[in-house]
Amino acid sequence: MNWTPLLEEEIDSLHLREFFPIWKKLNKPGLIDAKDTEELILFISEILLQQTDPFFLKLCSRFLTPIEYDLIMNERNIIHLCGYPLCNVTADTIKCRDPSKMQLPYAYWHQFCSKAHQKASNLYKAQLNSDPLWLRPNILYSPYGSSVYETRIILLEEILEGSKSVEDITLQMSHMHIDQSQRPKVDINDILER
Repeated sequence: MNWTPLLEEEIDSLHLREFFPIWKKLNKPGLIDAKDTEELILFISEILLQQTDPFFLKLCSRFLTPIEYDLIMNERNIIHLCGYPLCNVTADTIKCRDPSKMQLPYAYWHQFCSKAHQKASNLYKAQLNSDPLWLRPNILYSPYGSSVYETRIILLEEILEGSKSVEDITLQMSHMHIDQSQRPKVDINDILER
């Protein structure tokens, strides 16, 4: 059995400790079935409704699609939290509305507490794999750090801290899709301007 994404004693993430039991339960090689997929996404969604840490958010990139991430952001907005999972700002100004109908320059205020968190959320979402979870082989069986999902995810906070250069990030993002013929052109500046 290929379990031990990390040693539990080395983990400082409370949410990751909560996640270990379900990971152990579903840990098997090959594809994950639809029932287990639903259970896993529900569990992750419940955890991301609280403020989480960067380590766990990167791990979640292994399991989330952009659509599921949008649903989590909307759920956070329903309970009047900033849509970005690393933030715990509660504000009455964050109201649940359909963002696709808003074309106002400050429309992000309806989902996020700040423009920076909107940009951080857009950057994270742009890096998520759009393949359904049940089509990703060995998604639970691969140890943490051996999967391209969490190793290539870059958070805006890392960019701002200067831990990675823009060139490194652009290079990592250019290798995100397996099929090079279908790879969209990704410009980091376009993502950050949204």
